[in-house]
Amino acid sequence: MAVLLLCSVSVHAHDFEVDGIYYNKLTYNTVEVTFKGDYYNSYSNEYSGNVVIPSKVTYNSSTYTVKSIGKNAFCSCSALTSISMPTTITKIDEYAFQLCTGLTNIVIPSSVTTIAYGAFIDCTGLLSATIPSSVTTIESRAFSYCSNLEKVTMANGVTKIGDYAFYLCEKLNELTLSNNIIEIGKEAFAICKLLTEIILPEPLTTMGTGVFSACNSLKTIYIPNKVTTIPTDAFQNCYNLETVILGKSVTTIEQSAFYNCNIKTVIKYSSLTIDSYDLNRAENIINVTDLIVSNNLVFGKISSVYNLITYLGKESDLTLPNYCTGTTKYIIGSDAFSSSTTLKSVSIPSTVTSIGASAFKSCSSLESITIPSSVKTIGNDAFKDCKDLTEIELPASLESINEGAFLNCSSLGDVKCMATTAPILSGVVFEGVNYINCELQVPAEAITNYVNTENEWAKFRFINNQIIIKDGKESNFSTTNRVCDKITYTRNLPNLYWNPLYVPFEIEVEDITDKYEVAYINAVHSYDKDDDGEIDELEMEVVKAKAGTMKANYPYLIKARNDEAKSVNVSVEGATLYASTEKTLDCSSVYQKFEITGSYSRKSSEELSGKLAISLDGAWQPIMEGSYLNPFRLYLSITNRDDSPLKVNPSALSRVRIVEDGMTTGIIDLSPATLKDNVIYDLSGRKVSEPRKGQLYIVNGKKVIY
Repeated sequence: MAVLLLCSVSVHAHDFEVDGIYYNKLTYNTVEVTFKGDYYNSYSNEYSGNVVIPSKVTYNSSTYTVKSIGKNAFCSCSALTSISMPTTITKIDEYAFQLCTGLTNIVIPSSVTTIAYGAFIDCTGLLSATIPSSVTTIESRAFSYCSNLEKVTMANGVTKIGDYAFYLCEKLNELTLSNNIIEIGKEAFAICKLLTEIILPEPLTTMGTGVFSACNSLKTIYIPNKVTTIPTDAFQNCYNLETVILGKSVTTIEQSAFYNCNIKTVIKYSSLTIDSYDLNRAENIINVTDLIVSNNLVFGKISSVYNLITYLGKESDLTLPNYCTGTTKYIIGSDAFSSSTTLKSVSIPSTVTSIGASAFKSCSSLESITIPSSVKTIGNDAFKDCKDLTEIELPASLESINEGAFLNCSSLGDVKCMATTAPILSGVVFEGVNYINCELQVPAEAITNYVNTENEWAKFRFINNQIIIKDGKESNFSTTNRVCDKITYTRNLPNLYWNPLYVPFEIEVEDITDKYEVAYINAVHSYDKDDDGEIDELEMEVVKAKAGTMKANYPYLIKARNDEAKSVNVSVEGATLYASTEKTLDCSSVYQKFEITGSYSRKSSEELSGKLAISLDGAWQPIMEGSYLNPFRLYLSITNRDDSPLKVNPSALSRVRIVEDGMTTGIIDLSPATLKDNVIYDLSGRKVSEPRKGQLYIVNGKKVIY
């Protein structure tokens, strides 16, 4: 709010300057004190130290009476330490002393009638203020945010105090109000935390909403006889308020007027029927005419369960009653139960439609809460930092959850949401929840709806004890083995070549061979064909699998039989999801170490420097600089056994030897760019330049008789 109340800008320069004080002419013989230059911030600290303003000033042979402190006159002069004003001053204008943080005390001359809007706002160094009898109005925000103001004394001329006039003067502990005040604006003394006593004058007729809210130290309040209405939030969060004395004209106590107070005694005029829950539950209700003390507390009609904060700290298990009937719906308001250290479980009534912002924030002992089917929205930070909350059930009626609602609820193990359409999540809602260990339960028909959202619903690894693994986008599925009702793996293969496959669950080969060929890697060989010390050719020998079990966390190759099969959707029911580990297959030869590693995390080209991965055309190639290797892939590390430098020709050819039933049935040459056509091999894998007629060879991966 303070940001919005920056000093307003004037658009004319001062008229003249005398002895370091700047003036604007008001009439032919009067002036106001102003700032230097065209704008209030044209110069920094043009006023500093002790400033004495004269009653008259002479300039160019003319004498002027100083009548007012102009708009923004001393705004942001943080070096100003004291000000002396003459009795000719009648007005202190808007923002006149805003942000004069070095000003510690202010004595307003007896000639001043008006202290205008924001006149002393943000004077954080101000310790005391004396208001003379000539002042009739203290306008809105006149002293708000004076965070160190301790003492305010008003003479009896003041009749009106504007909105937020002393808002957030949190160290104000000594307040003397004028005896003639008729009106006090909304939140005029809100968050004056140290005020222990407020004596409201008898002429008072009107108080604004939240007028004394969050006056934490206040214990007793007397409402004068001319006040008819105690407004909304008037004394809310006055935690220590124990005694309320209601004048005989009070007919209405609005919503949350005494919310979050600790009312023990109410003294009331006998004709007043108390409808405020906070007052009605007092231990002593005394009628001033017959002094009958009512010990039989009958809960009257209340406007909202918002007031049930009075239970806070008194019971570990709370069932909120359905006091309200009919079609009207209610809310649990902002901060209603926040920071409770004793509340363990809560059952919310079916009259509630909304849980407000921070309603249960930082309830450090809260373990469970029952939310009824009437609730449609959960507000910002509603359950933030409820670190003992282990489970939550969200109703089918829920439409939206706002930012931070379950932030840092690190013990959540079960989230059940009965809504068939995933509720809208605004911003970060579940951050700090363990998405791997916390299981999401949703209606069976809605699983896909939750998985396909672009927000945190899709981050929960397990939904109804099922997991849908989206290729290339996820990692660290589980730190321990877990039996799942169903595991689904989805992927789009880029081609009809051999593609790497590395998954944390087992697949029966027979279940997928109608759409895919499957192979495991049997060996890796290297060749230096021209004896120049560089590897010119890599050969990966793969064995086709026609039956058996594809092991979890083990490198395989998979090949789609047709274009339709390139869209992979493999589901295994009653399967074990194994702890996600990146294992290495050792295919070392006599001269080189060949190690093929399966990956569940996204790895950068920097991390895989010197290593090879299978490219889109099936060849082993270095990871391009600036690119990444996605999860569920394989990478190859090659080193010389004698630790001598290893050189691989940048244009080295990759070759796949396919073995079925113990015999080579196909050999495919692959280059970084394209497949090599018409390369001929014998059945032992040796390249042949002059094939013999009638013999069996392998050409382009197929057996051919020449």
